Amino acid sequence: MRVLRVVTLASSSGAYGGPYDTACRQVVLGNAVDGCQARLVAGRLSHDEVALPEGVPGALTPVSPLLPGLGVSGLVSVKLVRLLWRETHDSATIVHVSFARELVPLVAALIALIRRRPLVCQPHGMLTSRTSPAHRVFDRLVVRPLVRRSSIVVCLTSSERARLIAWLGHGSHSNMVVLGNPVLLSGRMWPPRRDGVHEIVWIARLAPRKRVRVFLEAASLDRAADADRRYLVIGPDGGDLPRVLLCDEVEYLGAVAADEVEGCLSRADVFVLTSQDEPWGNVLALALAMGKVAIVPESAALASSLREAEAAIVIPDDDAKALQAAIASVSVDREAAASMSRSAKLYAESNFASEAQKLNLQRIWQKSLTSQQRNGG
Repeated sequence: MRVLRVVTLASSSGAYGGPYDTACRQVVLGNAVDGCQARLVAGRLSHDEVALPEGVPGALTPVSPLLPGLGVSGLVSVKLVRLLWRETHDSATIVHVSFARELVPLVAALIALIRRRPLVCQPHGMLTSRTSPAHRVFDRLVVRPLVRRSSIVVCLTSSERARLIAWLGHGSHSNMVVLGNPVLLSGRMWPPRRDGVHEIVWIARLAPRKRVRVFLEAASLDRAADADRRYLVIGPDGGDLPRVLLCDEVEYLGAVAADEVEGCLSRADVFVLTSQDEPWGNVLALALAMGKVAIVPESAALASSLREAEAAIVIPDDDAKALQAAIASVSVDREAAASMSRSAKLYAESNFASEAQKLNLQRIWQKSLTSQQRNGG
């Protein structure tokens, strides 16, 4: 079984975020399965010297905007299209795509269907988060037909599955499976901090949907900031960087590569997620696996299960006062923080374990082959 794993963009700054990290981890897990060979293909900007992580075979090909003003969605290149065509013909028995309204995954899906290869679509929450009239027209003409013709659709959570069923409408997909993103800890021993200051870290792309402003407002409300607590923001700019730089109560550490995030979390006491309708949260999952106290909004897909497991603090969305109160509470009550840390690790072991992820990936890919054969592919 040979799997071609396709994602739009690799970036040294982590600008494309979760889908690329997830694709790399799935390739690593896939290659640990007997009889499976997985490769990754992604675009990269010509000025970015990003390289594939160690242990991830594949190719990164320069891409550039075909259509101005569309950002990542408009990136593609003739070289990448040729590579996808060749890889699908010569190497792949399955094409697994991080699927979004972007040219790279749309082209990859179309090539897979033309080549009559099983197509696995994994939207990462990206198809149901935008519903403008323009998106609805494009979905009806291009995106939905491709998704409906895929062999399997991979959903992050049961809530995303429900939203995708509603989004697909009439003729909803019969093969939808729920699979969260894998978490791979490096196993490194990180040096402890020695200054005794409680560190609260926010890590994400600085885009409006991530709502860093809530974190900034909470830091501004905290009278213990600087003295007993340190507020850190990490991530590439997505429009909100000027807001961060104007806030004296936080320290901006810039963007970091995906393999540096674990080190950033290792020094933190609390991880804060403020995103609106977060469909998963790769950094959140990593923080939980590391036993960090996490604070998440109610709209996050994992919020209800985290609350039930007492594995994180769940607060109302867009509420800086509630966030500041939660931070102050865990900073003072170290016993409660230690208990939540243990619960976070247990939650991660139950939900993100690598062995289970590996077996589930194997089942999904095998199921896509069976589905294609049954449908005459």
